[in-house]
Amino acid sequence: MAMTKLEGKDFETISKYASSLREPSEAIGLIKVPDGLLKVECYSLGQNEDGTEAPDSDDLDLRLERVSEACEMVKRDCGDVEGPFREFYEELEDKKDD
Repeated sequence: MAMTKLEGKDFETISKYASSLREPSEAIGLIKVPDGLLKVECYSLGQNEDGTEAPDSDDLDLRLERVSEACEMVKRDCGDVEGPFREFYEELEDKKDD
């Protein structure tokens, strides 16, 4: 669904999704993911990383490119922690079965 929003340039919805995912990812101790989600949120609002308005914020194709790159970064960061999370929960499940 998010990719459809990207392709449709529904930046408001993308920003809301990124914002809603940031706090839970911080709560479970992910370090890079919230930063990437903040970039997605800012870029989709036409802002720089620091929240100031980007001078080229009217260029929707450039915004789409920035949001897409930030989303790819978030996906990579999530992939980095997926393995350790799976291992942890598999070990937890194994201990539960014993």
